[in-house]
Amino acid sequence: MTNHRINNWPQVYARIGGMLYLFNILAGLFGEVFVRNNLIVAGDAASTVHKIMASSLLFRGGIAGDLLMHASDVPMILIFYVLLKPVSKDLSLLAALFNLVQTAVLVANKLTLVAVVVFLGNTDYLKAFGFTPDTGSGECLSHSAWIRLLHRPGIFWLYLPCDRVF
Repeated sequence: MTNHRINNWPQVYARIGGMLYLFNILAGLFGEVFVRNNLIVAGDAASTVHKIMASSLLFRGGIAGDLLMHASDVPMILIFYVLLKPVSKDLSLLAALFNLVQTAVLVANKLTLVAVVVFLGNTDYLKAFGFTPDTGSGECLSHSAWIRLLHRPGIFWLYLPCDRVF
């Protein structure tokens, strides 16, 4: 009985890794296809802002799905490392390192989506910079570059692509 368990561990890890990979694909499709493709209107920032504000729960759900996808990356990376270590320990370690860096970059990139939720949720902030969602004057918000947080020495500047730096 013990020998059977020892010989079976690669299959168990492979099945768990496969389920994690499937979850990863489904969560990524949900966030990209069903959330952002339905809420982002190409070339019309005001409509995009209105859609996101009207469906903020869906937008936040897309962000949560993306973060769950990235959280499932970590055990998946570990499983692939363990499965591929007998083939080449150095290459599997290098692949695990690259995958961890990729996941960290993708999670940091999700901060841009969180910034959209924070800034659009604060109407006082938006009104202070001349954007009122009710009037549709959203020409300063770009659908491709939403809100860029540019790091200057010790200061974060909010740049809205309409030639105004605050």
